[in-house]
Amino acid sequence: MADMKRRDKIRQAIDASANLTAEQVDKILEAVMQTLNASANELRQRSGPKHSAIDVEYVRSQLSYEPETGLLRWRINWMRRQIGSIAGNLRPQDGYIRVGLRGRAYMAHRVAWLHYHGRWPEAEIDHINNDRADNRITNLREATRQQQLWNTRRAKNGLKGTHMAQDGRWMAQIKLNGKSTHIGAFKTQGEAHEAYVARAKKEFGDFVKVG
Repeated sequence: MADMKRRDKIRQAIDASANLTAEQVDKILEAVMQTLNASANELRQRSGPKHSAIDVEYVRSQLSYEPETGLLRWRINWMRRQIGSIAGNLRPQDGYIRVGLRGRAYMAHRVAWLHYHGRWPEAEIDHINNDRADNRITNLREATRQQQLWNTRRAKNGLKGTHMAQDGRWMAQIKLNGKSTHIGAFKTQGEAHEAYVARAKKEFGDFVKVG
């Protein structure tokens, strides 16, 4: 559609500036379009690597990764970067470390995963101990969005998954796929919490924080 509109505008400009036959206009038009498309392809090739996803070969050429400490270090000298210096900056707003590569800011934990495993994570990356700056490979695991949330949520009333009903009983409930699911009613908050924990572990396994 964009090419058709471009052709029409060029055709109008040619018709207005010269007295040519339709065949001559078509030939000129075809030559102009080929030139424009070639220029566009060249521009995409020049700018593409800056904005396209980086691969493991590029990352390993630029950075080393220490699985035991979680640190990424530069392997190049360029501008402020020195070989062996720690790569990335901590962002206080969210606690994550970001590292700049090819003009883009990447999450350091995702770059670490790519460097170590040789592939980008298929899902999100969860920090097991909830320290977002701790990028040791033993502290990183792939997780769905909901699994990651289950590893970060905290109880507001002391014991997670419980609340007191108007009749004084303790209700146990769990959120599954964005909806609250009733588990049962109990005499004590402790009993309600135990029921919640059992159901949560069944649904989410090791990702559950039960405190």
